[in-house]
Order: sequence, then C-alpha cells, then structure tokens
Amino acid sequence: MNSKRPKSSHSKQAPPNEPHCPSPSLPPEIIREILGHFDLSRCNPNSNHDESLRDPDVVLDLMAVSMVCREWYNVAHSMIPYKDLRDPFRPRNDAAHSIDQPWDLRIQRFAALLVTAYKLDIPYHKPIRILPVSLSTQADFKVREAILGILRLTKPNRLQISVTEETSRITRSRVSERRRFLAAMAKHITSISHLEMVFPGPKGTRNARKPPADDPHLADLIEDMQPSLLTIQLRNNPDAKTQSALSSCTKVRSASFKCCEVRIAATILRGLSQLCDLYLSNMMGPGMEHLLMGLSSECVQLETIHIANTAQIQRIQSAEDTLRLASALQTLLARSERLKYLDLISLSYVNDDVLRTTAQSCRDLRSMIMSSYDDRTLTGAEVWTAETSPWLKLKYMCFPSHCLVPGFVEQLVKECPSLSGICLSKRFAEDPTATEMLERHGFQRRDGSMNSWKNERPKYFDGVREIHRIF
Repeated sequence: MNSKRPKSSHSKQAPPNEPHCPSPSLPPEIIREILGHFDLSRCNPNSNHDESLRDPDVVLDLMAVSMVCREWYNVAHSMIPYKDLRDPFRPRNDAAHSIDQPWDLRIQRFAALLVTAYKLDIPYHKPIRILPVSLSTQADFKVREAILGILRLTKPNRLQISVTEETSRITRSRVSERRRFLAAMAKHITSISHLEMVFPGPKGTRNARKPPADDPHLADLIEDMQPSLLTIQLRNNPDAKTQSALSSCTKVRSASFKCCEVRIAATILRGLSQLCDLYLSNMMGPGMEHLLMGLSSECVQLETIHIANTAQIQRIQSAEDTLRLASALQTLLARSERLKYLDLISLSYVNDDVLRTTAQSCRDLRSMIMSSYDDRTLTGAEVWTAETSPWLKLKYMCFPSHCLVPGFVEQLVKECPSLSGICLSKRFAEDPTATEMLERHGFQRRDGSMNSWKNERPKYFDGVREIHRIF
C-alpha cells in the first residue's frame, strides 16, 4: 500500500541561504557615458534659446534607445531637448526652409518610432509643431502612410505643404492615390492653425511663374482647415482654386506672401477681413495700388505691415505711378490706428509724406523700419508739426537714409521714453555732432557695429519683436 508523501515546498521557496542575484540594469552614469558617443553637438552652443541637437537623426536614435527599458528611457529621454521633440522637422545648419529638406526617410522613421512608443505607453505622441508634406504625384506610398500616422498620433498645429513641378508622366492611378491621400489627411487636420505652402517657382528668370493648373483636391483640403486656420504663408503663385479657398478662410489673422504676383495676393486678401499681420516680400507684377486700397477698406485692424524688396515693381514705375502708390500707402496708414510694427524696406514710394502720415495716425507704434529706393525722398524734414509728435511707445527704429536730417532723430531720442535701439546710415554715424547728440541722450554703439546704437532702459524695454521670417 502506497502512502502519500507530503508535497515539497522547495520548488516554491528559495532556501534562506541562497545568494541574491544582482540586478542586470546598468547605473545611469554608465548609460549616459554610452549614449555620450552620439553626436550631441548643438545648433547654437552659445545661445540660451536654441539648445537643439545639430543632427536630427541623433534625436531619432535617442528616441529608439529610450525604448530599450525603463532605465535607458530615463537617461536617453533627458538627453533629448524639448525643442527637438516638439519640432523634429525644424531646419538645421542654417537651412532657410525645412520644407525644402529631404525629410522622407526621417518621416518614415519618426512615424515608426511613434507607433512603438504608443504601444509601450511612452509619452512621445504629443503635438508636434510642424509637419512637412509633399503633394507630388510621385510621392512614395510609404511616406504618405507615415504622414498619416504622424497626423493621427501627434495632432500638429502647423503644416508645410510643397506642391512640386511634375517632371514625369502623370498616370490616372497616381492622381487617384494623391486624391485618396488628401481625403485621408482631411480627417486629421482639425488642429491646424498655421499653413505654409510652396508652389513651383521660376527657373532661369526673374519674372513670376504662371500659376499651376487648378488643384481642386488641394482646395478641398484647405476648405476643411477653415475653422481652425489663423495663419497662411505662401511662396510663389498658387492655382486659381487654391486662391479662392484661401480667400474664404475668414478667420485668418496673419498672411505672408513671397515671390507672388501682386494681383494674386490681392485676390486672396480680399476675403481676409480679420487680418492683423501682413507680410509682402519680393512681390511681382502690377496691382500694388489696388492691393493697398483694398486693405484700406477691408482690414482696419492691422497691427503689422511688412513690405520689402519690390524692386521688380519699381523698375517699371513712372513718377506718376510712384505718387499714386505713395498716396495709396498713406490712405492705408491713416486707417491703421492699431499699427504696432511697420517695415517699409527699399520701396520707391516711401517718402516724407508717408512718414508724416505715420506720425499723425499710427500713435501706437513699437517698431519701425523705413527705407526708400531713393534716399532723397526720405529726409524727415518738417515731419514734426503741431499735428505730429514722436511715438511714446516706440522701442526700435531703423532709418538707413543718407539724407536723414539730424533734427528728426534728435526729436525722437528726446521724446520717445521707450526707445532702446536705433539703426542709422553710415554717413550719419560718422558725423561727430550726431554721435555726440546720441551719446548725450544715453545711446551707445552696439558692440562691433558702426551704425547701430542701444540705450538700456530697463523701466520700459521688454524686448523688440524679431522681424518675421517668411518660411
């Protein structure tokens, strides 16, 4: 007869004298030393504002390493600057436009890392700042799927759309794929407040390129953004349907145009009655008078006007054209009582009458840059009258005209309590009497600058807005 034996508990409990196995994890300092072999050089090592990594691929490498285990995550995640996580497609190495960069491989890799992070519950799927999107019919299917994945997981608030010139034969299947891609994008763009668009530019000529063929699918995408869209930036000429769609985005408060035809910008601006900030640079063709007069009647709450480098327009102007443009600009300024930032750079129609109108009507100015295509038209003489006085809130002014009279500048530095920065012409800077006058009012030359002065006024100065960079 077999007797029952009691069950042994040795398989469940280790003997008390069994040695404790050490943890296989590495100390944080060892992990940091290992990861220190990545290229951790910074874009601007001497800047307190930009600590981002120079190589965007290293950001993705650190993201991948951080998914090995919790210990590696704690170290690797702390080595990634917040700006790089928030803005993984920001241009590096002084590139002017991230939309011009070959991001396809990085987009695919970033999307794959986001999917893995989502599965592991690692907090990388937070809103990113900018997502570049190419709308070429030749775009890779995998890249498009990656873009849709990023849109689903990060909800970016800014899109950079590039419409490239098609150099290969466009098939029906390619067009259908592009249409399906845009329709899929429309489901994930409710958070887009800022839209940048680049269209094909001119080749081998300084004239503006004709707008591309109508793109109804792109226009539909823009219409889907209307409820949230606040800022648009355009480079080169959009197609007619896109122009119409942009003009119907009535909530837009900031609009930038670069290398566009003036008449196209005027068409789009016609519907933007809530516009506060306007930037025009390197504009082409006729119609500037019509554009300025349209703004005068439609956009009465402008806070920023930036018009620069319209040399292509100036070369074909007669004296009568110049006077009409100056009059249209005066009308706009006379109705822009809320104006805070005014940049009129290298324009033939900037003259003393324009400056006088600015002094009469734009009493809330914080920053002003004004230069004429012909210095003789901008002197500042007889600007100060019984109806005009310097701007009490002005913090920065730049007048590079060689013909500027010292009395205009002296009145400014005497009566503008907030004025902290001045930029003048080299001829003015070499005048010992003018220099003595500036120093007497507390201004000193900026380090390494011949024609720029600063005056430390901690009571008033809170920083001057950096001039907007288009794209």
